Amino acid sequence: MKRNLFGREYVYISNGTKSTSNDPIEFAQLMEHQGAGEIIIQSIKNDGMMQGYDVQLVKRISKAVSIPVVALGGAGNLDHLKEVFVNGYANGLAAGSLFVYHGSRNAVLINYLTKRELLSFN
Repeated sequence: MKRNLFGREYVYISNGTKSTSNDPIEFAQLMEHQGAGEIIIQSIKNDGMMQGYDVQLVKRISKAVSIPVVALGGAGNLDHLKEVFVNGYANGLAAGSLFVYHGSRNAVLINYLTKRELLSFN
């Protein structure tokens, strides 16, 4: 999902270069109707920024569909993960940069949550 010049949200394809002219909520409902078993929600604007998921988008879509929703794009710390998961906005989480970049200089370091951090989701 990305916003156009006027702030309207659209679903994009082809690495975010082509708008489908579909509203994300309507598109998620259409995908559910077509038999999707889960939906991955990715905000192109937030992806790789490590500033947090597009919580409002994930929340709106999860309320609009009955299938599992996976949040992707923007997680930079454990609180970002908790924000969408603990509040029930997403059934699953995906993150990349959070586990690769480390420290103030974003050094490349493959990183995993500790057992204590994983258990803090309960």
